[in-house]
Amino acid sequence: MKEQSHHSKVERPADYLEILYRRHFQGALVRSCASIIMWVLALTAYVTNIIKIKHFTGITLSVLYLILINPPTLLLLKRITHTHLYRYVSLLINCLEILGYTAIIYFLGGIEATHLTLIYAALITYVGVVAPRSYPYIIAFLCSAAFSFVVAGEYFGLLPRQNVVPSFDPPGMVRLAILSVVIVFLLVVAYVSSLTAGILKENRNKLREQNVDLMEKAASLEEAEKELRTAHQKLESRVEERTTELRDANDQLRTEITERKRAEEALRESEERYRLIAENMADIIAVLDMNLRFTYISPSIMRIRGFTVEEAMEQILDQVMTPESLKIVLAAFEEEMKLDASGTSDPDRIRTMEVEEYRKDGSSIWLEISFSFLRDENQKAVGILSVSREISERKRAEEERRNLETKLQRAQKMEAIGLMAGGVAHDLNNMLSAFVSLPELILMDIPEENQKLRTEIQMIMSAGQRTAIIVDDLLTITRGVTMARDALNLNKVVQEYMRSTEFEKLRQFYPGIEVVAELADDLLPIRGSRVHLMKALMNLVSNASEAFRSSDSGVVSVSTQNRYVDTPLQGYERVNIGEYAVLVVKDNGMGISSEDTERIFEPFYTKKVMGRSGTGLGLSVVWNTVTGHDGYIHVESGVGGTVFELYFPITRESVSEQEKPLNLNQYKGRGEKVLVVDDELDQRIIAVDMLSKLGYQADAVLGGQEALEFLKKHEVDILLLDMVMPGMDGCDTFSRIVQLKPGQKAVIASGFSLSDRVKKAQELGAGVYIKKPYSVEKLGLAIKTELDKSL
Repeated sequence: MKEQSHHSKVERPADYLEILYRRHFQGALVRSCASIIMWVLALTAYVTNIIKIKHFTGITLSVLYLILINPPTLLLLKRITHTHLYRYVSLLINCLEILGYTAIIYFLGGIEATHLTLIYAALITYVGVVAPRSYPYIIAFLCSAAFSFVVAGEYFGLLPRQNVVPSFDPPGMVRLAILSVVIVFLLVVAYVSSLTAGILKENRNKLREQNVDLMEKAASLEEAEKELRTAHQKLESRVEERTTELRDANDQLRTEITERKRAEEALRESEERYRLIAENMADIIAVLDMNLRFTYISPSIMRIRGFTVEEAMEQILDQVMTPESLKIVLAAFEEEMKLDASGTSDPDRIRTMEVEEYRKDGSSIWLEISFSFLRDENQKAVGILSVSREISERKRAEEERRNLETKLQRAQKMEAIGLMAGGVAHDLNNMLSAFVSLPELILMDIPEENQKLRTEIQMIMSAGQRTAIIVDDLLTITRGVTMARDALNLNKVVQEYMRSTEFEKLRQFYPGIEVVAELADDLLPIRGSRVHLMKALMNLVSNASEAFRSSDSGVVSVSTQNRYVDTPLQGYERVNIGEYAVLVVKDNGMGISSEDTERIFEPFYTKKVMGRSGTGLGLSVVWNTVTGHDGYIHVESGVGGTVFELYFPITRESVSEQEKPLNLNQYKGRGEKVLVVDDELDQRIIAVDMLSKLGYQADAVLGGQEALEFLKKHEVDILLLDMVMPGMDGCDTFSRIVQLKPGQKAVIASGFSLSDRVKKAQELGAGVYIKKPYSVEKLGLAIKTELDKSL
């Protein structure tokens, strides 16, 4: 009755019915659009075989029903002139909607489509906005009854089960529980909708009543003004001599009152507008007095820093920002105050800076603050206005960009040094043949009883082999080096190293250092180079041992483990998602400074005493070995020691068995013809001499063109082909040879490590690759292996 009297007071029933009709018309449009969207989603589900044709047909009929009920119901509502009848018809339309929504839920599986009962909730909420407060409960009851009928009908066989998901068939108690939850949920929605709608309607009624009161007051004022005008006219006729003065005074007073009211209204509107802007901005707006105490803070402080407005208002600046940022801000305030006092400051000047502020949870965030002075009518500074915008993401992006630039510069530096090292290593490998290959040949001719000479020759060969190891380190840091990989287990690499002579020498040199191994029993295999991985482990253990002074005792731990990275790890390097076998070398020594950590993997960078230990290549070898295995390195170092974690991608291949040493008879030749192609005279002489001692007939030429000319006149069983030669390299030479002699066998040799050019030659038909300097066993086994292969 209250609502009815209110409408009769403020607006005519016809106007109110027109408003209700517009709402229903808008609702019909929304319902039709939503129905079409549901049909499109159902079509998508049908096309992707999520639902069957019977489900799609039912949904299509339901959607047509929901669309087709709109024209007749809207036409009926248009003809109704009574408010109460209008509401009953509206309720009937809602019932028709419930039938359509229930049909959609049924054809999508009934209880399987419980999540679609949100359609009911949307309808209840809509009804709560446009209908009396009792209607949401009625609609909730009808929706509950409709859904209950579907659930019960399916369960008791009254309705055919749709079975969108055939495996979904909960027992009766579960169905009852789901039904109960849905009913309670709909009643709660009805309660909230009714309560909210009631509050909104009451507030709207109050506003309408206030509007009526204002209209009545305006009418009273208008009537009073008319009476005043009449009295004024009477007074004017009686006091004619003062008419002009009173009229002027009255006009002036009226103008002043009007202007004052207009100014007050404009000021009130302006304040309200700026208050709404300040309270809804994403940035923090704050006002401080000249003593740097807050007088206003916008509500966005809660979202950005976690403090309520009341809590933030009580804070002083040293509670708001970090000491470093506070120092910058106070210096800026002091500078601006000096400029203002000297009269040289621009009144519109805005100062911007980046500061770090505390959040309520103790963390910190970066903000960009812009501040300016608030001034009175005399342009005197009376306060400070600041606007703060969070820039934490931008700061993180800038930091990441700086890190990437640093890594790029480091990679470019290592690439340049690697190029130089590769060239040096190639030349050294050729020269090392005189210290590795020749002594081995000489030893084959020296009788066993001449031990003194044999010992001296062996010392020369041993020195050459140690030098070859250093050269191999140089090759490891060369750009583009490709390592031959086999399936292996890191545990075997660790165990083999701990049985090696290098490890025994390390233990003798550092008797106080204990090296312990903790190896995972279920460690997954990787694809890798046993030699390179062994050298990387040796360098890490050696460096870890040197983290202690010679008189100190300490522990170096070597461990392996499987690790699955499901989100990228950002450490020394970014470790991508994947499965890894991780090799960890940890010590409890002095640690590495942060300055040195950035450079430890650079070639020739070392803190060791020159000439005492190492060449400065150790960690560069580690870095390039891990990179060559498509792995990642993570380093952590501090007062408690240093941890190196090496991540290697796993493989599902079977682990390769290590080859057993062979005796000379297993790789001797049987008079086969071998052509050595090498631009270095020393290398040709050494290779021919070795091959001759192995029982082969060997000839040599100094380049690719000479090899082609030789093969036009002679037949050979196999080539020993150097890869790096001036003019035509080994790959180009072999490409020309196989055109001339299809099926020609060849062994590739190089002072470099395995490269893409070697792989290209192997794709053309070349056989195994061996690295200089030559050894009798290595060369003999390679030649023998290729000759034994069938064409």
